Amino acid sequence: MREYCKMKFGWAMGTKLDDEQVKDLLEGKRILLKGLTGKNGKTYDAYLTPKGIRDFSYKNKDGKEVSGFQYDYELEFPKKKKKTGARCTSPVPSRCALS
Repeated sequence: MREYCKMKFGWAMGTKLDDEQVKDLLEGKRILLKGLTGKNGKTYDAYLTPKGIRDFSYKNKDGKEVSGFQYDYELEFPKKKKKTGARCTSPVPSRCALS
């Protein structure tokens, strides 16, 4: 984990960030995170764009107050490329199923 201006970086959405990704986020640029895993177990890619810094606080398991700062992010999902394949031009639909 790396520390910049008293903020710790290194992970986002369960993915380890490399130095270039951290640098881009600090400059306000969006980054592409590949191979994220959703709750349903499927993998996906997402762009992460920093949208500001906010305070946070909560009580941990011991009842101790924990507070600090964290980035707010916006997620964008890349458009999936449409699969293109050969189209059946036979006037008989059953022949298309065989090809």
